[in-house]
Amino acid sequence: MIPKIIHYIWFGGKAYSDKIKRCIDSWHKFLPEYKFMLWNEDTFDIQNSCIFVQQAFENKKWAFVSDYVRLWALSKYGGIYLDTDVEVTKPLGHLLDERIVLGTDELGHLTALMASEPCHPFWDKILQKYHTMTFIQPDGTFNMAVNNSYLENELAGYGYKILNQKQEINDGIVIYPDDWFHAADHMSGILHITENTHAIHWHTLTWCDTSTHFNRFIRVKVLGSIIGKKRASNLFNKLYNYLKK
Repeated sequence: MIPKIIHYIWFGGKAYSDKIKRCIDSWHKFLPEYKFMLWNEDTFDIQNSCIFVQQAFENKKWAFVSDYVRLWALSKYGGIYLDTDVEVTKPLGHLLDERIVLGTDELGHLTALMASEPCHPFWDKILQKYHTMTFIQPDGTFNMAVNNSYLENELAGYGYKILNQKQEINDGIVIYPDDWFHAADHMSGILHITENTHAIHWHTLTWCDTSTHFNRFIRVKVLGSIIGKKRASNLFNKLYNYLKK
């Protein structure tokens, strides 16, 4: 059983943008009976966490601190984790009878909503991985792999496939397609809203550098306006898959 807890994370002390404020307001609108747990410098013990988190925090790489903290919070307390740029559009009560719920984007990769019962053993496996690695690598560069890559690799052993479809895999893990909790194409910005849509991930990319935001502007605003958002999205998706291989 997943408890009525919403976990969200905001390290660094920067003010919320108007879009993030609207997203958080939507949580209170549709989930008024939930407990809201904000994790930041005041509520999470950085110094007694693992080396990976300490190094990411010291270098102000807040997204990588968040990558660990969300998994820790779900393991310890259970509940629902939301990125701050996720807008809730319907109550989420249908999730609560499951053990773990995840969602995918349009390519079948995991996205910004996770829900879990407390102490599910899956999280221990991922947390142990973080406990055995560092954020600063031996050559001095940062380990910039996002936690979704670790989650997807581990989930493969449970039967998960990178597909944009509902999957019910081992140990009570259920994965929903993109129209449930994602609904906004990261590449093109095209919305995929259906009767299933309970949340929209708006991709504010607050953790990304200037070059990422510039590339997104070229992809969505410039190329999308010339050849159409859908064609631009298909082009970049094909390029992404090619480069990944």
